[in-house]
Amino acid sequence: MLTLVFIGLLLGMSNAYPSVKETSGDSVPCDSPAPESIAPCTCSVDTETNSRILACDFDFAIEDDVTEMVENIFAQFDESNNKFDAVNLDFVGEDKSVANFAFNEKTTGRLEASAFQLVGFCVEDPQGPMVFTDSAWINSRQSMKSIQLLPFCPQNPTYSFAPGFLADLENLGFLMMDYYDFSAQPFPESGVKSIKHLLLSKVKLGEFLPGTFPMMGNLEVFEVDHEGISNFPAGIIEDFPVLKEFWSSNGDVEVVETGFFKSMTNSRVVHMAKDKLTSIDLTGLSPYTEVNLEDNAITQLTEENFRPFVEGVLNTADATGKIFLKGNPLECSCDLKWLVADLNGVGVFEGAVCADGTPLEEVDADTINDQC
Repeated sequence: MLTLVFIGLLLGMSNAYPSVKETSGDSVPCDSPAPESIAPCTCSVDTETNSRILACDFDFAIEDDVTEMVENIFAQFDESNNKFDAVNLDFVGEDKSVANFAFNEKTTGRLEASAFQLVGFCVEDPQGPMVFTDSAWINSRQSMKSIQLLPFCPQNPTYSFAPGFLADLENLGFLMMDYYDFSAQPFPESGVKSIKHLLLSKVKLGEFLPGTFPMMGNLEVFEVDHEGISNFPAGIIEDFPVLKEFWSSNGDVEVVETGFFKSMTNSRVVHMAKDKLTSIDLTGLSPYTEVNLEDNAITQLTEENFRPFVEGVLNTADATGKIFLKGNPLECSCDLKWLVADLNGVGVFEGAVCADGTPLEEVDADTINDQC
């Protein structure tokens, strides 16, 4: 039975927003409802923390009347027993597809939850009824802090949302969604103002453009995992004024355009390892930023793209900024003159090695001056 959430940390994050809680001591069954009335769900209370957890392992055949079965389970909860620190719905079994099932006032809407996780969910008919309705969290408007939706449906990775399915969630801080399809519907604009950490895994996103996401004035961590996008234009993250961490790895990004990070003045982490980057402009990043560009295709450390950040680090007494460059085929030619001969700033880089095997810190400044 899953009671500890997989936080997501899809890209290596270490400080994710709190989610479904791990029981810290022994657990006992809830006083109500009766265990047999909610099977295959279990309601338990952690004896040390008093946390209430509802965990369900659903194993349905496609022909089962899923809607009636699940609604009967959730009908056992009312104001006397519907408050949970964590709700975890796990769809198990060989065939995880379900046909007609919705999260609404008859199911999850009956609960008052702080954290919600959905695992292994797969909609058999993408043209069927709305999966997440406007009433999916109707009793959790004040309490919900974390939502993780992790469907596993490679043959048909889609699920549908009502435009207001996050509306009125005043304290939602962490949102994770797998397989969100931007070609089917825009990202929700309501209910996102309080989000501090957004993690999008395996999204279907034709283009990454300004306006793809709404204004999120409290967003501090943005992680996106995608394929097929080669260019990040400027303006995309300008609607995230307090953004500190940007994670986008294991994709096809080749160019991060000039000005992309200009508004990210509170930055602490930029993680774009294992993309296909040939050019990235770091202008705008704070001198306290860890920039991971390992295993890309960067050949030149151009003055235009890198000098503003390097100078910021060198000129700030307590700066902690670093650029990790292991696994890039650096040419180590005249493009390094500003760095090696003019600024002596190679200490800002870690793991950088020239294509001929020479570590960046061993490139001779006099040789560069003579050649260039």
